[in-house]
Amino acid sequence: MTLTAFFPNKYVGLCGPFVASYVIERFSFQISGRSPWFNLFYASMAQAYESWGVWFRFFYFFGLMTAIAAVFSVVFGIVVRRRIRNEIV
Repeated sequence: MTLTAFFPNKYVGLCGPFVASYVIERFSFQISGRSPWFNLFYASMAQAYESWGVWFRFFYFFGLMTAIAAVFSVVFGIVVRRRIRNEIV
């Protein structure tokens, strides 16, 4: 949704989640050597931190995805408010 706020096109809305998922996972895979806490590739496959407990992995993944969704929601809200303010009625 955040991409469609910047680029209002139906194809961006359809393909945006796939492209964004790939880019975010590849970016986190590249920086995983420095900070393994943010490796979304393994976290999305439920392979991250197998030595910890099942519940900790669940809440870690849930919290991580909630934080990412919150950041993108705030950006989406800011962009949409700005577009609505600039609308001529």
